[in-house]
Amino acid sequence: MSSLMVSVVVYDSSESDLRSMLASLAKAAEAAVQARLLSEICLFLVDNSRSTPVTGMLERLRREWSAPLTAHTELRVEVLSGHGNLGYGRGNNRALKQAAAACYCLILNPDVELEPNVLVEGIGYLRSHPAVAMVAPAVIEADGRLTHLCKAYPTVFDLWLRGFAPSMLKRWFHQRLERYTLEFLWGSEVPADIPIASGSFMLCQGAALRQVGGFDPGYFLYFEDFDLSLRIATQGAVRWLPAMRIRHAGGQAARKGVWHVWQFTRSGVRFFNQHGWHWM
Repeated sequence: MSSLMVSVVVYDSSESDLRSMLASLAKAAEAAVQARLLSEICLFLVDNSRSTPVTGMLERLRREWSAPLTAHTELRVEVLSGHGNLGYGRGNNRALKQAAAACYCLILNPDVELEPNVLVEGIGYLRSHPAVAMVAPAVIEADGRLTHLCKAYPTVFDLWLRGFAPSMLKRWFHQRLERYTLEFLWGSEVPADIPIASGSFMLCQGAALRQVGGFDPGYFLYFEDFDLSLRIATQGAVRWLPAMRIRHAGGQAARKGVWHVWQFTRSGVRFFNQHGWHWM
């Protein structure tokens, strides 16, 4: 049996979302313990807010979640706070430094809900496929359909089209968008290697994640998951695993205001400078 480190960066997250996420994580962790895949779980709630009430809420949730899952599990739950808003990647890196020997690492958004078997499927797959460095889940939509958050390597035009173009242009270029969002995976039950996984749920071999140094701290928000996916692929395959299933309520940068558009653009320039510009 082995250890799992879970990192959740919290910034302006609702208590109801966090409670739902933690409840689903507890069920998934319990199933992995019962399957004798885990013997130690370290959960870090990384408080990127500057609000004292948020820190107090996280401490309440920590105490509630600290009840042992089973008698056969060593459970550690901590709130990391007082550092201000470090950004998504640097916030997760704080947690990674606290659990430097974990066999598996899960990067998780606070607005994600896990299906009960997600850790059984994911950790079981990583154990039996040591050449795989990271696995990404299928996503259950509100209507029950399966989709995913995986991407192809982006072009500048793809990003503009998907995030900012009017609906008419998106319809004209729907085939291009479908290639970028790997639509061919929809409905498939077969694992597939992918270029880019979403930072909302990244289950990694701990050694592979440590080897690449975790997230690049130069990204404050956006594209840190694109960058990490490409770098961790030097350690092993990045694979979509449809047997792992989550629910996720995400949003596009263009819908979040000028500051988010600026951060998206800034991080996008950094990403293309590092990994290569593809315009069209």
